[in-house]
Amino acid sequence: MVRHVSFKTSGDLKAFIIKEVPKSMYYSVAYYNEPTYKMQEKGLKGADLVFDIDCDDMNLKCKKEHDIWTCSECKNIGTGNRPKKCNSCSGERISQLNLSCEKCLDASKIEIIKLLDLLYEDFGLSSNEIKTYFSGNMGYHLSIEGSILEEVNQMGRIEISDYVTGKTLKPETIGFFQGISPEEILSRLPTINDVGRRKRVIEIFSKKLKIKYSEDNDSEFKKEIINVFYRKKYHKFNKLFFDTLSNMNPNIDTTVTTDIHRIFRLPGTLHGDTGLIKAKVENIDKFNPLEDAVVFGEDLVEIYVEAVPKFKLKGQVFGKYRSQKVKLPLMAAVYLLSLNVAKLV
Repeated sequence: MVRHVSFKTSGDLKAFIIKEVPKSMYYSVAYYNEPTYKMQEKGLKGADLVFDIDCDDMNLKCKKEHDIWTCSECKNIGTGNRPKKCNSCSGERISQLNLSCEKCLDASKIEIIKLLDLLYEDFGLSSNEIKTYFSGNMGYHLSIEGSILEEVNQMGRIEISDYVTGKTLKPETIGFFQGISPEEILSRLPTINDVGRRKRVIEIFSKKLKIKYSEDNDSEFKKEIINVFYRKKYHKFNKLFFDTLSNMNPNIDTTVTTDIHRIFRLPGTLHGDTGLIKAKVENIDKFNPLEDAVVFGEDLVEIYVEAVPKFKLKGQVFGKYRSQKVKLPLMAAVYLLSLNVAKLV
């Protein structure tokens, strides 16, 4: 790692990249008085608030189809998560290859859309302050720049992270306490005019109960929620509450958001493990990572592939390949070479 480097112009940065040809490039989300000094001497001024969404953290069912493991001892290959021991030779030296398919990346997109909605609606941020990127691998990076949030310290970022993930959200948030009377619940429940989490909780319950909540049916709607609470009792309602709201919260890597000194992959550079670019997303609904983040062309390259399942780039399906030579378009060859499952012939 080459660290504590600063550039005065974008031209200086480009010249450095051309000269050094690094596998990956990162930048600090923090702002320093003296960025080239040692950490304790830099002088922290502030930091972007950043979020990382990675489909590999979601335990999606499709991982069983495209993630593969290989036993280093007998070369046995299996799908899904790496076992403790090889089912062929009982060896314990097993490597794991985690990939992302269209389903994985669609799941990541759903999470980033949730996060964007929350940042716009609950935090009141503008599109000028939010920058969204495809990470170049399994998900999305989001950074909030040029806002007052740059000044928030680590404890404040922990509170923001807890709010985003719903970690501190409880039935008590909307008025449900053990031993409370129906009349008290009725007076505490959110209304359609509430904001933030309380409003979102009501919207989720509206979908769950299949009752469209409006000012006209406010009383009917709230009474139905209260009936559910008393039928379930507090502890069962508590479980229902979290099960119901689990899909509301964006799935973020909290260690990234709470780290003031975090480094992020540099936008516009290649991800060293895929050969895909960290691409800025202008329209999340239309963005397709396996199309828009592919930057290499169609020139054929011959490579030897050890083991890889089917994968898709630019609308073309490749694989699966097992211990074979194959001629592939440069974009697919770079992808497999970056994954370290292939060699040039």
